[in-house]
Amino acid sequence: MMMYKTMLPKAPPSPRPGRASFLSPLRPACTRVRALLVFLLLLAMLAPTPASADISISGGVEGTDWRWDGDVLTIMQNGTYTISGSGQRVFVQGGLSVDITLDNVNIGGPGSPFDIGDGATVYLTLSGVNALGGVDNRVMYDVAYAGLHVPPGATLIINGGGSLTARGANAYFDDWIFAGAAGIGGNGGINVGSPYNDAGTIIINGGTIEAYGGNKANYYQDKGEGAGAGIGGGGKGAVSEITIHGGTITAQGGSNEDWPDGHDWDVHNVAIGHGYGATTTNPLVVTITGGNVVATSYKSRPSNIVGGNNIGGGTQSTLALGGDVSVDATVTVANIALAGNVTLHGSLTIPEGCTWLGSLHSPESSGGALTRSLTIAGDATLTNNGTIKVYPRYTLNGAIATGSERVYYSPTISLPSTITGGKVREPYSPLTFNATGDTWIEWTWDVLPAGLTLSPVGSGASATVSGTPTETSDGFHLTATKQRVSRHGLRAA
Repeated sequence: MMMYKTMLPKAPPSPRPGRASFLSPLRPACTRVRALLVFLLLLAMLAPTPASADISISGGVEGTDWRWDGDVLTIMQNGTYTISGSGQRVFVQGGLSVDITLDNVNIGGPGSPFDIGDGATVYLTLSGVNALGGVDNRVMYDVAYAGLHVPPGATLIINGGGSLTARGANAYFDDWIFAGAAGIGGNGGINVGSPYNDAGTIIINGGTIEAYGGNKANYYQDKGEGAGAGIGGGGKGAVSEITIHGGTITAQGGSNEDWPDGHDWDVHNVAIGHGYGATTTNPLVVTITGGNVVATSYKSRPSNIVGGNNIGGGTQSTLALGGDVSVDATVTVANIALAGNVTLHGSLTIPEGCTWLGSLHSPESSGGALTRSLTIAGDATLTNNGTIKVYPRYTLNGAIATGSERVYYSPTISLPSTITGGKVREPYSPLTFNATGDTWIEWTWDVLPAGLTLSPVGSGASATVSGTPTETSDGFHLTATKQRVSRHGLRAA
């Protein structure tokens, strides 16, 4: 006789009184859904907050005037905006004209923290403490980005009483990024030179600004392609125009050091102007009419201002000064000019080969009507290793620390009381001309009627025209020159 045992399924355990398991069939379905939603909400609160959520913008309408493209705040329409907080990037679309206030903004990367599109004009007002750029504002195998990117054709005007620190990205050979970026201005990257690393127009009216150019790639055999300027072009990039009307500006060029083991070879770069090695042939004028400008180089090498180390272009760069200015820099330009009457503070060094002209326009081109003055204030140190020319209508006040012997005052010719015409084959009544402005003057003539002589021909404070003309002439042209440098001519009919 066979016996069969029936196996019945074991009943689920009863829940404890007053409690139910999460999936207990005794719990209503709506309660289970509510618990799941609470669980998901807690997970969301623990997840990292997107960078865009940290930036706030006022002004305009989202979706119409501005939008979020991932972590990029894109300005799409003309208008007035205020941006504050931290995040990834701000991009102003090309062709716009916008007023933007940065109010305690801190933006890193990747990419350019503040990028202006082609043909756009940005009036940037600084409020509070702002920072753009750092070690992260670069993208591998592509571009080293400027802290504040101003491409060719774009214009940046900085106002306000706040501060801004802008850092250009360094180049890294391992990433095939050869050229460093500017702090404010052009990008760097694998594509070097114009137009990739060029910059547009930069105008600074106020604020406390620190701008640091990115280093070129450190590698053996000089594989790098140039460092970025503090303000201006990226590595091998040019800049259209830089004008400083006010503010406190510190600019530092990046490093061009070739070796990673500490050798200080070829390390200096331009602080304000073209990026190192720019090949542009367009003359650059950097104008400073106010404020306090300090130009330094990487590792505190001799400070440089404006682009004097262009390669192959023969560019004649000019630093134009005007107004009450404080400049601490060594210039590397061909010319310095006066854009107005200047009171100089700080420490300015004029290098060998640089000529300080009277103004942006020579007396000859302006009809001799310009008047300019350069006053070296008591707190200023002017070191002249080049040449300073003082035209007749210009004045130089104050002491030059070094190089006063290389200041050339253009002589002024005083006329005789009367100048009479002469007749052929009749003795000409001698005329004496006096020149003032220096003790050593050389006289020459470009036009002198046959039969007349100039005495002395050479040095002397005065010269006399005399003799008997042998043929008719339109007149004579004399020139008084100091050491063959400064000239002032007189034409008498």
